Amino acid sequence: MKKILLVYIFIFSTLGFAFSQTTWSPVSPNFFPTNASGQIHGISRVSQVKFHPTNPLKMYAVSSRGGLFITTNGGSNWTIAPGCDILPNMRLNSVCVDYTNDQILYLGTGDANYYYSGSGVYKSTDGGNTFVSSGLGGRLITEIVMNPANNLMLIAATDAGIYKTIDGGVTWTLKSASSLACRDLVFKAKTGTQTLFASTYSELYRSTDMGETWTQLTTGIYFPSGSTTGGGCRVAVTPADSNLVYFHMVAKNGTVFKSTNGGNSFVNMKDSVMPNITAYDNVATSTGQGDYNSMFNADPVNPNTLYYGAHGFWKSLDGGATWISMTFWAYVLHTDMHWVKVNPYNTGEIWTANDGGVWKSTDGGANWTPISNGIYGYEIYHGACSPTRRDMFSIGTQDNGELYHSSGTWFTNRGGDWGSICAFDYRSNSSMVYYLNRNTRRLVTGGDATYGLPAAVTSLQDIGFSRKDPNLAFAGFQEVYRTNNLLNTTPTWTQISAINK
Repeated sequence: MKKILLVYIFIFSTLGFAFSQTTWSPVSPNFFPTNASGQIHGISRVSQVKFHPTNPLKMYAVSSRGGLFITTNGGSNWTIAPGCDILPNMRLNSVCVDYTNDQILYLGTGDANYYYSGSGVYKSTDGGNTFVSSGLGGRLITEIVMNPANNLMLIAATDAGIYKTIDGGVTWTLKSASSLACRDLVFKAKTGTQTLFASTYSELYRSTDMGETWTQLTTGIYFPSGSTTGGGCRVAVTPADSNLVYFHMVAKNGTVFKSTNGGNSFVNMKDSVMPNITAYDNVATSTGQGDYNSMFNADPVNPNTLYYGAHGFWKSLDGGATWISMTFWAYVLHTDMHWVKVNPYNTGEIWTANDGGVWKSTDGGANWTPISNGIYGYEIYHGACSPTRRDMFSIGTQDNGELYHSSGTWFTNRGGDWGSICAFDYRSNSSMVYYLNRNTRRLVTGGDATYGLPAAVTSLQDIGFSRKDPNLAFAGFQEVYRTNNLLNTTPTWTQISAINK
């Protein structure tokens, strides 16, 4: 017996060593899936995109949970920065590229979409192959901008104030009140400027000395009637007129202020319930997700043209006084929008980042094309594999619906959040998926159907299938149920326990 025990110990010790040495690599869909549903689909929740300072074909996209992705061919495909592999479990939000050397990158962590605490700034000096901590640990980094005249001087907007470094991120100094939870940070749209604007959940600030000191701008800015906060705020500027500053509040279905004197004073452009530009639907009572979804920018050529998105994409041609609905949340362009900008190298293109990835419009925002191949950043709730078809599996994702894989291709079966635990049965060539907390099943290419459980069974804890007999299955709720005709259109189930637990 002792000898047998020693053999077991050796075997399990060896297996444990083998398991600890196993490496994993992503096999999730890294090309935009084929849409098999009616709702617009996506691939990754992207917080921000930055254009290369001099190369029009090179861009950087920050996937909140997927990493930093880089394209060198104008977005035809993206590849992950290898150094992101050493940032396990980090949420990512912003990036800054050194305009003197694109091998130097500053990556801001955290999740502004949920206002989730981050791990500060990480820096790469080899184009993203490796990253090291550059301070501000524990902070969500909303944005990082670089002094256009000094690449060692950067300003970081965080959830606890605005910080500045003069030595390329070696040290950071707080330059504002630590109570400033920043949502946005932009330079004045003027060459050689020292002026920056920063917004918080409800306020607008300006610095005229490259971030050394900050003053709140209040003249003409107010909370609209019925609101006690701004509900989340963004700033927009335009090189077409550097004295124009636009300030947007989520409050009251979208409130817009405009300054023609660099922020010294503002006038209101929209303080009306309608149109409702922040919600899912353009009706007075419709709601959205507030500061979680809000993007705002001005056109670089036409200073009175503004772009705004939350769930639908909106455009104003008169400085924010009136707004045109360009898309509806379920179609054309993915909902939950976070960043928008006109391509500085091609002003006929509008780019946006949202919960579906990176998208581009070439007709002023009416039609959109996903530019997201390679940005694999799905946030997966649950998944299952068919036991009889190695090419068939299904996953449920945050905000990008249910996806299934068949014969080498990924398909989106439905949109939205899909978090149901699922399982495949043992029928030949099985593509039948069972959803435990929905009590429905479906062929991955079909519609939902019941699988006959008693009405009292509202949310299964587990389901098990017989490998030998595809008609035999067991389901567990507060009792255990059995069916002997699973392959029927509507199986019949018999309670076989008396547990009530």
